[in-house]
Amino acid sequence: MPLRNDSDSLVIWSAEDEREYQDTLNAYQKTVDYIKQYTEYDILTLEALEERLAKQLQKNSD
Repeated sequence: MPLRNDSDSLVIWSAEDEREYQDTLNAYQKTVDYIKQYTEYDILTLEALEERLAKQLQKNSD
């Protein structure tokens, strides 16, 4: 049976508890990956927008 550190002592988990833990962990990881993917996309999009605005401001000031 898998062991998990539960504060100061080790607790023996059943196979069902271990599966539930792994499923929850996988779901959290998918959520984190999704957030990272779209955060990186948003940053790139904002950087591109910033560049376009800077060019437009430069054009307007000329």
